[in-house]
Formats: sequence, C-alpha cells, structure tokens
Amino acid sequence: NAAVGESSDAAGTADGEKDPLQNRPRAPTEALVPATKQRLLLQQAQALASQLLTERNANAGNDDDTTTTDLRQQLESIIERPKTSNGGAVNRKTIPIALRYKMDQQTVQQQQQTTTDTPIPLSGRSLRAALNIYTANLQFGETYVLTASPEVKKQLIRADQLPDVKAVITADLDLRDLYRNKIQTLMEDIAAELYCGTTDWVELNELLKEINGTMNQWFGFIAPQDVANAEALAQATVVELP
Repeated sequence: NAAVGESSDAAGTADGEKDPLQNRPRAPTEALVPATKQRLLLQQAQALASQLLTERNANAGNDDDTTTTDLRQQLESIIERPKTSNGGAVNRKTIPIALRYKMDQQTVQQQQQTTTDTPIPLSGRSLRAALNIYTANLQFGETYVLTASPEVKKQLIRADQLPDVKAVITADLDLRDLYRNKIQTLMEDIAAELYCGTTDWVELNELLKEINGTMNQWFGFIAPQDVANAEALAQATVVELP
C-alpha cells in the first residue's frame, strides 16, 4: 500500500528518516468534525446496546424492565427511524446516484448548523454525508511515499511498474469510499433491526461492533493529531466548515 501526500522525495521513493504516515493527504480539521460527531454517537450507541443486552440477560429477556426500557429509548433518541413506504415496511430501495448526492448536500447543510447539544441522529444518510465532507476537502500532494518493502520496491522499479500519483490518489479515494459504503449499509441495517418490532439484541450488538470497527478503519487514514484536534473541536457549540 502507498501513502499519498506532500513529500520532498521523488515519487515512488521513501526517506528512511521520515515517517511515511506524515505524508498522508489531509483536510482542514473542521472538515473532520461532522464525522467525529457521528463516530462518538456510534460509540455511545454500542455502549448502550451492550448494556441493554446485559440487562435483558439478567432479567430473563424482560423488555418491560425499567432500565431496559430507558436504554432502548436512549438508543432510539440517537438512531433515526428508517423512512417507510406506504405499507409501513422499511424502504430499502436503491436510490439513484444523482438523488443520493442531492440528499448528501442537504444533510451537509444540516451538519453545518448542528451543535454538540443537538447532534444529527445516526442514519445511513447522515454518516455518508459526514464522511463525504472530509473526503471532499482532502488535499493531495504531487508526490507520494511508497511504503512497500525494499524487495517489492526494487521489483517495481526494475519492471517500471511504479504507480503514478493519479493512480495512487484514485486507489486511496476508492478505499475510503469502500469503507464509507460499508458504514452506510451497516447503519441502515442497524436502524432496521432496532425498529423492526422484534429486535434481536445480539444481532444489533454485533452490527454495532462491526460498524464501529469499520469506522475505525476509515479514521485510520487520518493523522492521529488531526483526529484528536477534531474531537476537541467537536465539543464546540458551532463549527464553521471549510
């Protein structure tokens, strides 16, 4: 895998005295705040669902227990109810790309107006838009650092197969989008499970673990200091996006 970013080295080479991860593409910290807010909500949702499952097991699956009811209400307050069709079933139809991006833009505008006290509830739409805000603001350098082993580097150079910068950038964005799409699908599955009427709490917990793991993979592309700065900014009442 290659890390893309600004570098004083020639394309396809690595400076042994530098950390290649410092050359990764970056965006303004403010652009990461919406995704950070959604990530914090996902972590909260996983904690609530785990606690709820523990309570149910301790009460022989009793959903009428006061604590269990309270935990479910907290979950429902941060996870948006899926849109339904006329028949009341969850609408999982494929949305045309043009309409999808129009919806993203509307959600982005909502994200710009959110505060820490009133975060946008979790949904596939809100997560997709939050991740898109950051990706759309990424700035790539004109060179990249190849993080392959010395043996692989030699093979690529000898075979004249070093990827050009455009190919590396495309691969980087494609992988980010792959994680984003998985996160969106998982979130839609989570909402459908929560509001289906006969929630399988074990399944819901597994889905929340998986989506948080995938979210961590998406954030893994970002410099740790940028992530920490975004978490600090997420506590602000108003954040101006770039």
